[in-house]
Amino acid sequence: MKKDDNLNNLMKVLITEKRFDSQKIDKVIASDIFNVVKNYLEIDKEDLKTQLVLDEDGYYVLRCKARAKRVKIFGVV
Repeated sequence: MKKDDNLNNLMKVLITEKRFDSQKIDKVIASDIFNVVKNYLEIDKEDLKTQLVLDEDGYYVLRCKARAKRVKIFGVV
């Protein structure tokens, strides 16, 4: 096993011990992001992917990928 794999496994254990449910939080974040993004893009829920991970420095990283059919057009201000 690599050092990074050991570190990732340790972080997963620590997260679990803190009763941190990253999947629940990820679903809430994805829902909130979708509600904002749909105001600007024509997008389906299936076209938005989010992932909340803990990096090797102990910081949370949110990864987000959205595929939109088009950008909504707004009037000129």
